[in-house]
Amino acid sequence: MVSPDRARQPEAQQIENIEFPKPEPTLLSNKIPLYIINAGNYEIVRIDLIFDAGIWYQNTPLVAGATNAMLSEGTKNYSSAEISELIDFNGAYLNTDVNSDTATLSLLTLNKHFPVTVKILD
Repeated sequence: MVSPDRARQPEAQQIENIEFPKPEPTLLSNKIPLYIINAGNYEIVRIDLIFDAGIWYQNTPLVAGATNAMLSEGTKNYSSAEISELIDFNGAYLNTDVNSDTATLSLLTLNKHFPVTVKILD
């Protein structure tokens, strides 16, 4: 294997074509839309729960961010310590994010641990 020459900057190139995978839309039994993107044959799955709950929807400053951050601090089924242990033990990743329009809860996990780790979203 040839190592790249780190002393020289690579040539700039025009991007010719970018192909994004198309989402497959479906509707769950409770009428919630679900979009599945099959990005190849990998042993990993990512779930993003996206809510109309961003900064635009808050009545008081910081409510959207504080509320979303608290999602990993415990639920009716799991304490904060249990969530952390479950995520850490299974090598998963849990992230919360808020922007102007939406609040997002993301779970990234190996396929083999999905049945266990997805339960924290319940």
